[in-house]
Amino acid sequence: MPAVADGGLGPRAREACEEREDRAYVPVLLDRFQDDVAAGEVLGTACEVGGPRQGVDHDRILSVDDGALRIAWFPHAGWQRETVAYGPFHVEPGFTFVATLVNGLTHSQTSPHPAGRVAAVRRWLRTFPRVIWHEPAMADNLAVGIFRHAVPNDPTRDGWCFVNRANELDRGELVGATDHDRLCLLPVLANVQYVYVAVVRDDAVVLYAGGAPGTRGVAVHPEVRPLGVMRAKGLPTGERYVGIHQAVLGEAGYPLDTRVSEVRAAADPALSNWWTTAHAADSLEGSGEVGGSEPDVGPVWTADGLVRNPGGAAGDGRTLAVPSEPSGLVRVTLTIALVDARVALVFRGATDGTSWRFEVGPNGATLTEPSGRTLRSDARVRLSIGERHSLQVVDGGDSLGLSVDESLLFDGFVAASDDAHEGCGVGFELSGDPGARVSRFEAHPRAVRIDAVVEARAPWSARGTTLVDVGDFGGPAGELDTPVPGRPAWERLEGVGVVERTGDGRARVRASRQDPNPGRTLYGVRWPHPEFADVSVTLTPPGRRRGEGHWGLSGIAVWQDRDNYLLVHECLGDTNVGISINAFLHMEGAVSGHPNDDDPAVWNNVAGHVMHGEPMLLRVACDGVRFDVWADDELVLARALADIHPGAAKLTINRVGLAANWDWGDDTGSEFCDFSARR
Repeated sequence: MPAVADGGLGPRAREACEEREDRAYVPVLLDRFQDDVAAGEVLGTACEVGGPRQGVDHDRILSVDDGALRIAWFPHAGWQRETVAYGPFHVEPGFTFVATLVNGLTHSQTSPHPAGRVAAVRRWLRTFPRVIWHEPAMADNLAVGIFRHAVPNDPTRDGWCFVNRANELDRGELVGATDHDRLCLLPVLANVQYVYVAVVRDDAVVLYAGGAPGTRGVAVHPEVRPLGVMRAKGLPTGERYVGIHQAVLGEAGYPLDTRVSEVRAAADPALSNWWTTAHAADSLEGSGEVGGSEPDVGPVWTADGLVRNPGGAAGDGRTLAVPSEPSGLVRVTLTIALVDARVALVFRGATDGTSWRFEVGPNGATLTEPSGRTLRSDARVRLSIGERHSLQVVDGGDSLGLSVDESLLFDGFVAASDDAHEGCGVGFELSGDPGARVSRFEAHPRAVRIDAVVEARAPWSARGTTLVDVGDFGGPAGELDTPVPGRPAWERLEGVGVVERTGDGRARVRASRQDPNPGRTLYGVRWPHPEFADVSVTLTPPGRRRGEGHWGLSGIAVWQDRDNYLLVHECLGDTNVGISINAFLHMEGAVSGHPNDDDPAVWNNVAGHVMHGEPMLLRVACDGVRFDVWADDELVLARALADIHPGAAKLTINRVGLAANWDWGDDTGSEFCDFSARR
């Protein structure tokens, strides 16, 4: 049962629920990919409930291994190449679709820049004998959701779906897409496992997302965060398919695999009402004053000047309800008869009567702080007479996404942290148009529980709890592997470069712009807990700003032996290569097959986390099968070793330590401090 605010259900809601008492939660699809399937043979095979698996596997790269579907790298970008679909299902209000997956690269795209000679040769080798000389421009790389067709020409215009796409900052973003609208749901995506959820109601689909602790912008499983309500030209109900469509994987010929760990769908009567998971909701239809009346869900309204009508509330006034917790999604629909109408969503309402306001009127759209100061405005936004519009606020607590008719305003999300004096009040204001009607007000908590998500497997997550004394960088200046009496000994594991103590409790790569570190260099200390390690270090990349010729390519090593280890490091330089956190897996001397790679790798662009001369906390937790990576306490990269290297054996962790790696360049003097490890 979804979360409901104090105040519970109003009389209309109770009546609707009583009509559904004889209906039960019914799973119609469950695919947990329990049985291995060879590449090219997935389509047509059965799943636990609701099969068979359908779609298209043009490059014969779909497979199942280690409990997950693998969408392997393929050379030719485009939709209708690699798709796994299920259905058709009879979709009606309450139909819930859940997909748990990690995209190979959330910012996968065909190269937006002219390819250099090396990148061009890589692409030609990868696509031989059908050489791609010029790639089509594609920024949308993955679509997950509910569709009208099993294999549509363009899934982003065929239903109600999540889209992973590369944005102008070379980072992944999450977009909600229908046949005529695209709404940014999350401006930044990490390269981690997400739980995507779509819930159908009579006129729209509500989109939610969850993930492991530390994942930016979503709730922690088993809860999910509401991210937006998406309408389309047609209704979402009817015979529909659900599926996962991949159009691009990787960049500039670098291979990465998408992994889908679970897909499920169910008919859920608890979500079959139009308000789905709202803790305050009212159709605003009927008769009588709005003030003092009970809504469909949530606390009683306090209002003045607003009256219920068959088509919604009308009048000149303001109404407010106060749920027991902050709202993460606030939305209302409306129609106007005069161009001077003003409609505002009210949220974060405090006991002193102040609140944030998102207003659309004859002067455009404005966002106003509780003090009355206008924080953002856009004079171009207008409401059309006689048309049905929607106003929507997505409130993550630290930022706001404000949209009209599923179109994000103010050039993106607005930074707006909760202040101590702000409260949980939500509502709306209406003025200037006696013919205006406001209907279907809804406010959802920032995190909700949905049965189909609760039953789904949680993304892997582990952090160490007990600090282990493995040494530090104390001692006199000199090479790090020079013994310090009474302290655990560092040892060189690989390479000819040097990491040295500075004499003040720090260490640094002995390098400069003129004399960079010569390739991969690893140092480690003995680790007495081979099943798990949680390692952290504060890194400071060399230089002060881009343009100085510095490279930061240092990080953490998790080591079994010379043939089996994991490296995680920053990548920061002066080229057009994105600022990233990279993970390289070296296993039994195996290589990725890439013409210029020694080891398979995954990465995530993290502009804003890694900057020249600025310290950043890098943390890696690994149990020998999976690993998580945090940058300044934000989860930015998460994988199973088998995701990177199919068939990878479990890593026995014998050493933990530091790494300086080669990746487009060589490190020119990164610094380390505060090295620690936990079991």
